Amino acid sequence: MPINLFDLAREKLAQFTPKIEQSFNADLMWFKGPIDGVAVNRFINATQGLRTQPHSENAKKDTLALVLTTEGGVVTDAERIIRFVRARYTTLKIIVLNHAMSAGTIMAMAADEIYMTEISALGPIDPQVPVDGKLVPALGILDKYNQIVRETSPTKTNPNPRGVSPAEIDLIRRYGGLGTFSLFEQAAELSKELARTWLETYQLLPQKDCAKEIVNKLCDNNLWHTHGRPLTPDVLRKDLGIPIKDIPSDILGHLVDYHLLLLEVGERYNLSHLLHTRYFF
Repeated sequence: MPINLFDLAREKLAQFTPKIEQSFNADLMWFKGPIDGVAVNRFINATQGLRTQPHSENAKKDTLALVLTTEGGVVTDAERIIRFVRARYTTLKIIVLNHAMSAGTIMAMAADEIYMTEISALGPIDPQVPVDGKLVPALGILDKYNQIVRETSPTKTNPNPRGVSPAEIDLIRRYGGLGTFSLFEQAAELSKELARTWLETYQLLPQKDCAKEIVNKLCDNNLWHTHGRPLTPDVLRKDLGIPIKDIPSDILGHLVDYHLLLLEVGERYNLSHLLHTRYFF
């Protein structure tokens, strides 16, 4: 009879979850996957389950500890998730054991506390916009388009600029419509606004005006060179001034085992989205 990994996982997870919740004094939620409409529905259902079901200690927690792993996604879906969660929890702690990129980084800015290991990472902010059924990086394309315009437009100092390459012509044809670029610009502005507002509201920054500078750096593709650049805790603390916390040593082992078990389940069953709480799996 084949082994049912889900059943085995449930038994193990039932052992890990209470210990982690007790350590953070919080409800525990684990999510891996893109930030999209499916993720929104998973978060809504799981959060409602946590808030409506009785807690084992007969008391509802006012804090959510979210273990988040994501490559990023749609900024409006990230906003929906955060607004739904923060309307139901006074405090949000986000724990990053692998990576939370782009829209995941924006979500992390809405946490009261961000916990990371020395090798886990956030990423530059470059919101993904759906175009022809695919998600494309808005800031990356806008930066490239503006570069093409600068280098191919005549100026007083350069009256004979270079021509447009075939690859650049293809880029302009694919994304050059005014409506599409307007979507890119709106996504970029919304990303900056959300990240800055959430940083100012929830993070203990030395000065409130630090938030604008931090967000501008996170959105600067020229600074990081690639959408997937991993920003580790050292970089986030020293270069950006974000107060990243270390995961308490007494719970790190349980948290890593819990995390790896859920990753194994997701990989075994090829799940694009996986969310776990003590009531939702």
